[in-house]
Amino acid sequence: MNQALDTRLARTHDVLLTELFALLALCEGHPTGTRMQDLADRLGLEQSSVSRLTTRLQRKGLIERVKDDHDRRGVYCVATPAGQELATTARLTLAEALGELLDVAAFDEHTAAVVARLRYSGRPADRPMATSEETS
Repeated sequence: MNQALDTRLARTHDVLLTELFALLALCEGHPTGTRMQDLADRLGLEQSSVSRLTTRLQRKGLIERVKDDHDRRGVYCVATPAGQELATTARLTLAEALGELLDVAAFDEHTAAVVARLRYSGRPADRPMATSEETS
């Protein structure tokens, strides 16, 4: 699944799934930036992996690294306007691609029950489940 998502995001937006997750985390983080260690914790990656990841994003002009004025060792990352725009559009592509992958997985006897649970858990509590007549 990750490979299919990476392929779709790379073809459409020139980013990989982990890069998109980092961009989304930065866009949702503090406006003045997110510490590298905090980003690593949020992504579940080692700091060295996040350093390489942010270097790629910086080369693409999607983030900036900012030195901490109070701690010379500290580095913050912040999404650029181009990074924020890409995160917004790539999030939609990700949702669409996930939906397509779930549609396929729904017909596999090994994954159909999991897909049904995922779809049910994503339904807002105030919206009733669709009946078979509504979905056909």
